[in-house]
Amino acid sequence: MPSEDIRSKIENILAPVLEKLGFEIVDVEFSNSPEGRILRIFIDIYQPDATNPSITAKAITLADCEKASVAAGEVLDGITTIDALKGHYILEVSSPGINRVLKKPKDFLRFRGKLAKISVYEPINGSRHFTGRILNFENDVLTIALNDDTPNNGIGATASFSLKSIARARLEPEL
Repeated sequence: MPSEDIRSKIENILAPVLEKLGFEIVDVEFSNSPEGRILRIFIDIYQPDATNPSITAKAITLADCEKASVAAGEVLDGITTIDALKGHYILEVSSPGINRVLKKPKDFLRFRGKLAKISVYEPINGSRHFTGRILNFENDVLTIALNDDTPNNGIGATASFSLKSIARARLEPEL
């Protein structure tokens, strides 16, 4: 399975190409299936100003995914320096979905006020999983207002996490 370094290299190569088309890369993932290796690229509408959430009103369409897939495929087919891209693999381009991953500082800024589920590497007060509303992201520290169902939570309680301590963060759908 390719390392984070390889996923990062692929993202760095593709980001300028996809940004020209109006998209940004949310995540890059490799997996194996009976059909072979799969390279998944999750895209969203490019938003240069993460503090302006009004730009997010447009959703990624199937046509957007097709356009990004063609452009990414052309670039990736020309890369010979990344071993993970040698040989056969399946390229999939998708929207991040309603429970999109939050990885980058701009993701936390963009979705301030939204509900998120945070998992950390090391337990905090006996828990590794927290759900709450994103309040702030500053100096690589995320602060959320904890939900009432979070263990060891008092009314109005908040929790803060350094970006390095977050194993996984996703938006929680609000239906």
